[in-house]
Amino acid sequence: MENKSVCLAFRRAAKELLCGRSLSAAMFLKRLFLKKRAFVPAYNAALLDYQAGRYPSAYLWARRAEAQGCGEEKMEALILGLFALQAAGSPRLGQEVKKIQAVTDPWYAVDKIGRASCRE
Repeated sequence: MENKSVCLAFRRAAKELLCGRSLSAAMFLKRLFLKKRAFVPAYNAALLDYQAGRYPSAYLWARRAEAQGCGEEKMEALILGLFALQAAGSPRLGQEVKKIQAVTDPWYAVDKIGRASCRE
């Protein structure tokens, strides 16, 4: 039963997204995450919030995704969180980059953020 409700929630979120209702799609994903904590709904909610310019919310959902992810998933969530902080103009960006540098290649996060800054 649980898998069926998860599938239905993803389908509903996808339908909302296809209809151009990203806020509604993000809400379905967030509700799904609260029922069943997993990387995918949290990360996708973070992406939708980021794309809609809701950067503080994107950061929070990226952190939730990071907590559920491992390996590459965790790294992608960390990077998404950095992009959200950067877009929000947060003074915490430097601290967060240092945290990532402590667990990965010291230049990985700097390189990702630097490339994004150059495109703007």
